[in-house]
Amino acid sequence: MKINLVPTLGLKQLLLATFFGVTTLTACSSETDGEDANQAALTGDAERGRALANSSSCASCHEADYGGAGFFPNITPDAKYGIGSWTDAQIGKALVTGTDEDGDELCSLMERFPFSNQQVVDVIAYLRSLPPVARANQSECP
Repeated sequence: MKINLVPTLGLKQLLLATFFGVTTLTACSSETDGEDANQAALTGDAERGRALANSSSCASCHEADYGGAGFFPNITPDAKYGIGSWTDAQIGKALVTGTDEDGDELCSLMERFPFSNQQVVDVIAYLRSLPPVARANQSECP
């Protein structure tokens, strides 16, 4: 007598297995984009972000209005001169690694912040809540 230890899948089970397999692969591939997938699932709190920006002394380089000065960039939501056209993932990467989406260093003077994913989205929420400042950088980072 031959015993089949591998069950035969019906159409419903096959479709479910395929769906969950694709969903798992999609989720895994999204997570390879670094922390972006984890950050996307979180909701930022602008007030917590403000507190983090203050305790991290962001305004000491980017000015009180976050519009930048000298070679310190404008990090307000201004689309032309600030970070208004940046994605949340780009802002998060800049905060944590000091690099752009291609991995190029933004400025060697930019501090790399050891923020958690929640802290990153909180700071992003705060930066997005600021009034845009239409002020260009006056020079390049040394």
